[in-house]
Amino acid sequence: MIHTAKLRYPDTLRIGFPDGAVEYGCNQERYTEFWKRMAGCGPCVAATIFGYLSWRGETRGSGDWLALMDDVWLDVTPTMRGIPSNALLTERIEKYIARKGLPLGVAALDIPKEVSERPPLEDFLGFITRSLENDVPVAFLTLDPGDVPTLDEWHWTIIAAIDADADTAVAVNYNCGEVVSADLRRWYGTTRLGGGVVTLY
Repeated sequence: MIHTAKLRYPDTLRIGFPDGAVEYGCNQERYTEFWKRMAGCGPCVAATIFGYLSWRGETRGSGDWLALMDDVWLDVTPTMRGIPSNALLTERIEKYIARKGLPLGVAALDIPKEVSERPPLEDFLGFITRSLENDVPVAFLTLDPGDVPTLDEWHWTIIAAIDADADTAVAVNYNCGEVVSADLRRWYGTTRLGGGVVTLY
């Protein structure tokens, strides 16, 4: 089955900085505290999604994004092991939604470590496609990158687009401010630890 979808306003996630740097999505390396820079990928993907939903079609300065990252951190706070599961990110995001009184819900799909327990590949790709068709970025957890060199272990990134056919499923990922491509079909088939995807609705 063919899956093709992308965010309608990707430039909303294009963040310019006073030093001339341009990044896409929130970047944990922009936190000022060491621990936040080390463990902040979960709060950053949450902030990226909330920022996109709040500012669709707008261009916001880096100050607005950095303030949002700090605000989201208050609820989407990592443990000493980061935020290594869909369940934990969902719980933290729901705390932020409750504090802000936002009319939003959270949806998630796990890709377990055990291959026999994984949902069908089409369910995984369909989850991502539906979220992007609804113009909502997808938070993507890779506990292990498998045979995909552009992905990292124990890390959250943002999926902003997908183009999948019978052979490949190429996603556009925002990873610490950089735009990279990742074959989700290959990841699904080669990851040893799994991961998952989370979105809002």
